Amino acid sequence: MTPTLNLYRPRFFVKEIVLMDGLTRAGKAMMQMILASFEGLEIGRIEAILDRIPILYHFNKMEKDAAVSILRHEIQEMHYQSMISRKINFRVTDDTGVLRNPQSWRYFKRLFQPESDVALARMKKENSLFQAMTHDILGMVDIYFEAFGQGLYIIEMIRHPIDLIHTNYVRGYGQREEEDPKCFSFTIHYQGHLLPWFCAGWEEEYLASNQVDKVIKATAHRMEQVNKGYDNLTPEQQKQILFIPYEKFMLDPWKYLKQVEAFIGRKTTRSTKTMLKKKKLPDYSREHLREKRAAKIRELASLEGIALMEKITREYEERFSAI
Repeated sequence: MTPTLNLYRPRFFVKEIVLMDGLTRAGKAMMQMILASFEGLEIGRIEAILDRIPILYHFNKMEKDAAVSILRHEIQEMHYQSMISRKINFRVTDDTGVLRNPQSWRYFKRLFQPESDVALARMKKENSLFQAMTHDILGMVDIYFEAFGQGLYIIEMIRHPIDLIHTNYVRGYGQREEEDPKCFSFTIHYQGHLLPWFCAGWEEEYLASNQVDKVIKATAHRMEQVNKGYDNLTPEQQKQILFIPYEKFMLDPWKYLKQVEAFIGRKTTRSTKTMLKKKKLPDYSREHLREKRAAKIRELASLEGIALMEKITREYEERFSAI
């Protein structure tokens, strides 16, 4: 008989982490790069395993002890590797690449510094804080709270539904899951089709829709799950979530960066101002795009899709107008 295996990994040297969460095209990559300019913040990572573990656990494909243990293992290993510039992205054009991020000299210097316990000591001395990008995790965040407790900070990027629908449609979502081998998101197999994982339970409706309606319905479903996930948290856990609306951040970034400072207990630096200049922020050029985007969506969507888009727009504006 196979013995029972209880997996366990202490938190050891990673007590706190920052997750940059949100739906696809909500502005997470931009915020990660700006956040990397804060005191002690590492360059943001995009690691698919950090999305996949919560999905597997949420759908009962993984036991809790395994999910918690692997999350801690992976994040600790990633953080350690960052301290010695192992498995760090040096591609020039990537948003997670060293050369596109602030204070890039750190990672060149670390290439020649000692590893092992010396690296761990340096991590402590520098008060280094790990950050990673995730997608829709707030809708199934319980396993992250199990793994990191009060050391978990989630910056939840939100964006107006019309902008999300338009940008995701332009990117080919709603059809690329079946056609593009470079689309690495989790998919499910249903009646000979590959569907996004979040279509579980409403596969027929998704398949029966045209492309833009698929994007509208997927956006609505994902937003609903994220909102439910937040509402189901305890008041103390909700304090570990910071919502940042993309469209307002673009107009007044410093207002929200001050909130981030208070939230994670780290200060901005001179590099923060430099990053905002590189990103051309504040940016008032996009204020009038939404009407054009909405008109384009209405040309392509069904009446049902249009009604749903208008519904989630009202809900978004009511829920987040005060943020």
